[in-house]
Amino acid sequence: MSLSDQDDDDRFENGETLSTAADGTVVVREEAPPTTATVQPIEAKPFTSEELSGLAEHVPCLFYVDGGPYGTGAGMMPRGISAMLAGAPGSGKSWLALELLLAAANGGALFGVPGDDNRPGVPYVRANEAGRVLFISLEDTREMVGQRLRGICAARGLEEWQRDAYLSRLHIMSWNDADVRACKKRALVRFSATDSSVSRLELFERVSALLATPGDPWSLIVVDTLARSARGEVEASAEAATDVIQEFEEWTQVRGNPTVLVLHHTRKSDANLENPSKWLQSALTQDAVRGSSALAGAVRWLGVLAKFRIDADSDRRTPSLPLRNAFFEVAKTNGAAEDAMSRLHLVPANNGVLAIASEPERRAWTEWAQQPSKRDKATEPPASAPPSRRNGSGSQPRPFHDPRDTD
Repeated sequence: MSLSDQDDDDRFENGETLSTAADGTVVVREEAPPTTATVQPIEAKPFTSEELSGLAEHVPCLFYVDGGPYGTGAGMMPRGISAMLAGAPGSGKSWLALELLLAAANGGALFGVPGDDNRPGVPYVRANEAGRVLFISLEDTREMVGQRLRGICAARGLEEWQRDAYLSRLHIMSWNDADVRACKKRALVRFSATDSSVSRLELFERVSALLATPGDPWSLIVVDTLARSARGEVEASAEAATDVIQEFEEWTQVRGNPTVLVLHHTRKSDANLENPSKWLQSALTQDAVRGSSALAGAVRWLGVLAKFRIDADSDRRTPSLPLRNAFFEVAKTNGAAEDAMSRLHLVPANNGVLAIASEPERRAWTEWAQQPSKRDKATEPPASAPPSRRNGSGSQPRPFHDPRDTD
């Protein structure tokens, strides 16, 4: 076979290429061996003794119980982590979140103004230091958030001239703000079941830009709520739940290493009027969180809030026992002490503002919850009789729902 019978460019097994130049000259070229992309190894190194010696004795926390000083007291809610506060609709999640934000903003006591003395017999929770905080409200309007803050300021006994300083580090972003409505989606992230990926929406990027602005370090960021901030099957998919929480964790790396607290709902559960103590034991656990168990598993700290309304004509009720009660408990914590704070008994006022229950109120609750109800016991059917259909379904009577109860 002559050269003219070959293609202008022939490849041989030895890697050489035979080609014909423009003037008819035959040229043999050696082809360079194929290159393989080099993967840069990730860095993983051991600790040194000097590094270990330089670490704090305790994990830094946003709040400390009973006034413990930084690094030595019982900590609540580690700093720079993803966290979740779960509760039923109307249980007071948003109210409690605002109280946490105000305490973190002012470096003061939870449910109190800076400089307040501890009330005898009342658990004392104080923020470690003051810093900027952010409330992302995708459920309530700015006006509704403002009404809550006005109620809190009134409950703290603040005069109008004191409110500006008290609220100066609390930044509010609500769904009806012009900047938020200008975004294509009023949500932060989206999970795609098609390729199992999470994408950041425009609003997420704009919040990230806000967190990068100069100023005091950030301490706490609250997202209200998970259902409003994340699109897609976030609650049903373990993969989606984990990926979405990881996206929110990116904000823990901004200046100050703030904690990102996401508000979420608990599963539907009717309060048991006959055995409230037993009901609370199950209502204040990780299992109460609505959706995939991966949600509770993905966050590093989990607090649960449950509400309980007592019937006004209960035969066990005393004047010291409030009709409306809320209970907060830390169900999971990574880094802080497990027993940093026992169950916190809260009493919502008529306008929704939360307050820590007084010692007489807590004592009255304990006595009421532990004593059997004479009225309920008297109406129990005999063992041989079929179960009574008290509310048409055979279940326990449901507590009265007050329409004033809001998050």
